Amino acid sequence: MPNQLAKNIRALRREQGLTQEQLAEAMDVSVGAVSKWEQASSMPEIPMLMKLADFFQTSVDALLGYELLNNGREESIQRLKEYLNTKTYDGIWSDVEKTLAKYPHSFDIVYPCAELYHLVGMENGNKRWLKKAIELYSRCFPLLNQNQDDTVSELSIQISIAETYLSLGDTKKALQQLKEHNPCGINNARIGSTMASFCHVPDEALTYLSHALLSHMSQIMLIVAGYVSAFDEKKEYDKGLAILSWFLPFLQGLELPGKISFLGKSESLFLALCGLMSLSMGDRDAAKTYLMQARTTALRFDAAPNYGAKHVRFYYGDSNAVAYDDMGLTAMAGIEKILNENAQIPGLFSLWDEISEKKEGDEYEA
Repeated sequence: MPNQLAKNIRALRREQGLTQEQLAEAMDVSVGAVSKWEQASSMPEIPMLMKLADFFQTSVDALLGYELLNNGREESIQRLKEYLNTKTYDGIWSDVEKTLAKYPHSFDIVYPCAELYHLVGMENGNKRWLKKAIELYSRCFPLLNQNQDDTVSELSIQISIAETYLSLGDTKKALQQLKEHNPCGINNARIGSTMASFCHVPDEALTYLSHALLSHMSQIMLIVAGYVSAFDEKKEYDKGLAILSWFLPFLQGLELPGKISFLGKSESLFLALCGLMSLSMGDRDAAKTYLMQARTTALRFDAAPNYGAKHVRFYYGDSNAVAYDDMGLTAMAGIEKILNENAQIPGLFSLWDEISEKKEGDEYEA
């Protein structure tokens, strides 16, 4: 609990228009004593605190800045969350330790305290706090049956312990922890990055990073498609086009020049979505350009389909890795599926028919 005495003495003195010399004379002390009070390098004795409070017409508690905390369980939980959310750390540790001592078997107390020691310890490079975090995270496991937060699980706590070991500089323990708790490759990015940065094993690191790249790329595709659907539902087509415009260069940047990969099929489908957003906004010319690009990209892929990962830029993993999707057996089938799902857009099929009737030699080159 922070002691606000120094700040309060200075503020009250200034409110009354007094210099340090004038306050010193009123309190019958030296100017140096007042200066030390205001710099928090010394504190007045209790009789002097009472004299100061009387002089400033306030209470000793108010002068000290003391507020009685409500130490009920729910109030304590809320206070711990506020410490985390507002990054208010000064003077909190006495409260944290008292709360832990009072509720040592409450998951809702122990877990946020572990997070506090972890995150603040990481920011400040305080190894004592980081070690305390690992101790508290470990205390959470037998209390997990109390947990009501679906974003927290045994796995997430194990990963937090690994991250705390990394902050401590114990790479060996961190990697062991990450590898032991790596379902579906959830820690591949952390493992690869740690190996590359600290272990001097670039080939092994690149394998983990490659698997993470494909996994996260798939996740980003889902995220972007979800955003587009949500914006379409809200009729915020400009926002849908904006996120597609952000994503497409990222996707195209992962394609090896002159090589065919499953990314080409994905690119054609996202270009088709750009066309739908543009047409929904009433921009037929832009829609036509996007749909022509989509068709050209799809035909290029379908002419020599390749669902392997070896032609993905920066991929150094298993050369036999193969991508699957639910958008049809060909890229053109995927585009047709998207068009059929959006048949309500006025003028869509007439525009598509106009594009499809073009001769092969007249096709738009992306």
